[in-house]
Amino acid sequence: YAAAVRQVLPTAAASASVQGGDGNTTWNAGLGFDTNSFQPSLQAGVTPGGSTLSTSSALTGTSFAVALSVTIPLDTGLGPALDSARLSLSAAQQKLDRTRELAGAAIEAARRTLRTAKLNVSLSAAQRDLAASRAALAAQRLALGLVAQPAVDQAELAASQAQLAWLSAQDAVLLDRMALAQALGLDPMEVF
Repeated sequence: YAAAVRQVLPTAAASASVQGGDGNTTWNAGLGFDTNSFQPSLQAGVTPGGSTLSTSSALTGTSFAVALSVTIPLDTGLGPALDSARLSLSAAQQKLDRTRELAGAAIEAARRTLRTAKLNVSLSAAQRDLAASRAALAAQRLALGLVAQPAVDQAELAASQAQLAWLSAQDAVLLDRMALAQALGLDPMEVF
């Protein structure tokens, strides 16, 4: 929008130049500035003796010139151009708002997933401890002759599976922490 406004505002340009010569070789240098681009400009030139294109002789002495010009555009398309720029600005603002909302939703979803994963670790730890105590109880009952070896093997297998589930739940917490860091725009290498 600011660029569209700047194109229809009056602009000013100022320049200063100096030109000199010894009757044979001519040289010039200049400096300028305009409000359209807000950039300075420099120029310099040398015309060696005998290379003038006109029949006049080369400059003898030095001359100095200053120029100031003002340009006022008379554009009939100003209104539509500004309306178009205003609509583009509004569309960009809406896109920014949508992006912020989506990012907020992604962050909240990552936080919920991480909370669930932490609860799953606690549950897996309780199940692991229960399965380990059942395996120990089955080993005691085997020593007393109350159960057969397959029952003990099955209890130890259940304890190993519970241990594996607990380790898997811990891995899920790490992955969810990384996903949350990415949703927050953080570098995971800085978080861990």
